[in-house]
Amino acid sequence: EIYTFHKTAEAIPYLAMELLEGVTLKTRLQNAGRFEDPTRLQEIVDGLAGALAAAHERGVVHRDIKPDNVFLPATGVPRAKLVDFGLSRMQKQDKSLTQSGMIIGTPRYMSPEQIRNASAAGPRGDLYSLGVIIYECLSGQSPYPAEDYGQLLGCLMEGRTIPFQIVRPDLPQFVPFMGRAIAHDPAERFATGGELADAYAAAVGLPSRRLEIARQPPKKVERSGRQRVWSQSLSGPKGSTLAF
Repeated sequence: EIYTFHKTAEAIPYLAMELLEGVTLKTRLQNAGRFEDPTRLQEIVDGLAGALAAAHERGVVHRDIKPDNVFLPATGVPRAKLVDFGLSRMQKQDKSLTQSGMIIGTPRYMSPEQIRNASAAGPRGDLYSLGVIIYECLSGQSPYPAEDYGQLLGCLMEGRTIPFQIVRPDLPQFVPFMGRAIAHDPAERFATGGELADAYAAAVGLPSRRLEIARQPPKKVERSGRQRVWSQSLSGPKGSTLAF
């Protein structure tokens, strides 16, 4: 959440944002392993799907959905926050701004069409990446039978994945969900974040909370007290990088 934005006396623009306390999803998976119970993952899926739905409705494509960019706050709602829009672009943006042949994103979580052409990445590419994350969270492993970077690219381009029923035979209800979430053909995937979240909820057997999470009011901030902190923080040496 962005609290305010302004410029310093030297005309250096800055943002004052909330301080996130917690861990990334990557750290959570490294420390605790896969989610044995899919209901424990549902609120995270609802939060991420809702964030992507909001971004896509405004024409923003993230292009770098991965566990490193999913933050799990220690307290509060939502249970997960999508961060780092540094590689995002507007859908109507001039595609010549992305050079041909460039790989934009993290290949392990990128959609096949984004591997082929970064400027062609759209909302369904983001949802594919979220599908890969969900697969990893529930299975504890990558969906691709690859041992190196070259094999990974081959699996992505050819649509070769490890069937979900092999890695989690105890969760047969998620086989159709995974089939759509990481389908090689974008037309066969979920069209929106809301559709993906609702399908996950149906597989779990519980109602989705994505709309409830989206309606959560922003936290109230004591502006006057924080503004004094910002003004003191901005007194550093000229040209320095300041973080809030």
